[in-house]
Amino acid sequence: MSINEINFNNLRIIHVCKVNLKNSYISVKKNGEITLKTPKVSNDFIQKLLRDRESWIRKQLNIVENNPPKSVNIQDEVLLFGEIFSIDSTEAIELREALEKIDISNISNVLKNYDKFYKKYAQSYIIPRVEHYSYIMNLSYSEIKFRKMRSRWGSCSSRGVIT
Repeated sequence: MSINEINFNNLRIIHVCKVNLKNSYISVKKNGEITLKTPKVSNDFIQKLLRDRESWIRKQLNIVENNPPKSVNIQDEVLLFGEIFSIDSTEAIELREALEKIDISNISNVLKNYDKFYKKYAQSYIIPRVEHYSYIMNLSYSEIKFRKMRSRWGSCSSRGVIT
């Protein structure tokens, strides 16, 4: 594996060459970092790929610039559906009550209570919608599970378990 930097039309791109890859991948992270992962290919192939995908890369960078990450003070605010609510709002009553019972100087306790709140809120929001759409689409499921996952969500098993 080799890592080097490419400057392409005023774009700083990190090129990661991995011999075991079959395809080429371009990603734009939330901090605006552009990564190109390829198998061992020629510089001409890389330049052509970047030329062909330049408009997509710039579109993704524009999305990143126009949607800065929201920062939340976890002791006073809660983030729900992309909006920041005060912990004193009606949406966060359960979270506020849980935080009043614990030592908030221990950040891991606060984060555990946030996770419990989000899980409970997700259950109250998602389960009725799954029931509604399963009825409309004439689909059945056996169980809905809620887990803390970063990238894999909304998947179904052959046994009808939605995670």
